[in-house]
Amino acid sequence: MSQFPATPPYYYHEQPQPPRARHSGIGIASFIIALLCGVASFVTIGIAGIMETSQPGGADPDNPATALIGLAIIACGMGFALGLVLGIVGLCLPNTNRLFAGLGVGFNLVAMLGLGMLMLIGLMAA
Repeated sequence: MSQFPATPPYYYHEQPQPPRARHSGIGIASFIIALLCGVASFVTIGIAGIMETSQPGGADPDNPATALIGLAIIACGMGFALGLVLGIVGLCLPNTNRLFAGLGVGFNLVAMLGLGMLMLIGLMAA
């Protein structure tokens, strides 16, 4: 018989593990808002481009559909701003995983800057 036990002592496999940090719900919301508003802005800008090129003189500014497309683009920009704020709040929460909050901040910031630059280019061309 060996002088060593057949199984290692209890402290080898029963050491307490630190609790895993959960993803913050606010960070996940920021990430989802970035994805949804990104798709919505892509679609609305595409529709605006189709409306502009399909008519000989460009899109009619008195057409209600043109106003709705403009409002939809502005709403997407406001959604990006909301997602950015939620992402920053999610990054500040203690004891949470910051992955989705960081992705939400990055995506919302890039999309908001891109949408703003696209609006500035449109204003300069008008």
